[in-house]
Amino acid sequence: MATEIAVRKALIEANSWHADKILGTLAFVRPLDDPCIRTHDAFGKGDISYPKLAPKQSPFGSLPRLNDLRKTLIREIIGKEEDRLDDGDSDGISLFNTSTGAEETILLLQNITNPSYTSAIPSMNPFFTTISGLQVELPDDFSHMMAITEEATIVIAPSNHLLELQHTNESYTYTTMMTGQVIWFVWPPTTHNLDCLKMGYEMFESDRRKADANIIKLLEYGVTFVQEKGDCVRLPPFCVILALSTNTTVLAKTSAITGGSFIQGLSNIPLLEAWWKTEVGGAKKRHDFFSALTWQIRMILSDDVEAFSTKDLEPPISLSDPLPSLLKSWDDVKAGFMSIMNVQDREDIMARLVELLRRCKGNSCFICGKSFGKSKARMNVEAHISQHHWVERDK
Repeated sequence: MATEIAVRKALIEANSWHADKILGTLAFVRPLDDPCIRTHDAFGKGDISYPKLAPKQSPFGSLPRLNDLRKTLIREIIGKEEDRLDDGDSDGISLFNTSTGAEETILLLQNITNPSYTSAIPSMNPFFTTISGLQVELPDDFSHMMAITEEATIVIAPSNHLLELQHTNESYTYTTMMTGQVIWFVWPPTTHNLDCLKMGYEMFESDRRKADANIIKLLEYGVTFVQEKGDCVRLPPFCVILALSTNTTVLAKTSAITGGSFIQGLSNIPLLEAWWKTEVGGAKKRHDFFSALTWQIRMILSDDVEAFSTKDLEPPISLSDPLPSLLKSWDDVKAGFMSIMNVQDREDIMARLVELLRRCKGNSCFICGKSFGKSKARMNVEAHISQHHWVERDK
């Protein structure tokens, strides 16, 4: 349901003090199905850039019954916990839920058919785990965007759970509701909104709820809607979101990363740096992100460039493949990812970039269009990159 009346009704009927706190947020957003032109445009070009609520949009051919899902997940948790204890990690953190441990997680799973179940731990994170065997077919056509579809995930949240102000990741996400109800507030990834969110993350240690309340008033062009059983929600990359599960909620989730959304991830590294500092296990998340990022950049720079010519990379660029997207945005995003690379990674990326530019057709740099001079000798290309397209490591 995407009308203001539906959202207001859901908030009023929710037996939650969170609902009272965020009811005032309606003054700063518009209904999803009634955006002004400026609101729609703020999310970006094309329908794919705008959030969507649809019961027939689900990427999943079929989903397991709740009782079957509950049995499967509880068996997995018990097995994981037994393995962890056998390894001598009696004081370790649960593999499934870093804030609560296995006992509270099992209680949540046992109550997924109880719409009013609330956790005894107010700050309990939603339970999430990947699930195999689900047939996934994205409802949107990403064939022209070189998308990579990620594996399916099950997300379970107790009733009265507030997903505090945060960003979506670098993918287009699709969540199908198996049971429950969620009230969503979504703001577009404008520079202004992401700067405000970054400021909120930096204020996190003092008072998270007060920071969120203040930041919400600064955000622009937000929309709101209610997701119910059977509905599928599509969210674009790096939106700012706030959500409340009014009932015990089970979601099936998948996502797609494109060349363009990957570049958004590179552009938003300062935002991610602020966010990791607020997260439990943030240091590990940061390490894992940059390990994956370095690997992805290596693979992209090893791409076949024979299909591209210099004119393809001149504005307005129409190609959305990862390689031309990365080269087009290189100077805008290089500072973020180079700042965290070690010496070996930097040397490897430099070598790959030199080799790629030498293999490109013509005698011009695919990043800036400038000529390499009389020859594309390795020394000339490396000197050009060092002078124009590199960031020196801090001493």
